[in-house]
Amino acid sequence: MLKTKIFLAATMNAANTGGSDFGVNIQNWMSRQVSAIALVVMACILIPVMIKRKWALLITTLFGGAVALFFINSPETLINLGRVVYNIVFGGA
Repeated sequence: MLKTKIFLAATMNAANTGGSDFGVNIQNWMSRQVSAIALVVMACILIPVMIKRKWALLITTLFGGAVALFFINSPETLINLGRVVYNIVFGGA
């Protein structure tokens, strides 16, 4: 019950910020939340890797996380990239 109330409060807060378009507001809110969660997950992965001094894994994880965060914060870029790859592979117009 408490989880539902928290979710509804957060959803209504997202719906009331910045205009009347509910879908855009929810997308912006979700994008911010997922971005913050991804940063926490990256930190949880990187701290043990740094302690174990696995530098190649550290650099790879940083690069992969940076790319993932870039696409989380600008999903339109991923959509455009998918269209370009599709047109190259399947010869679409």
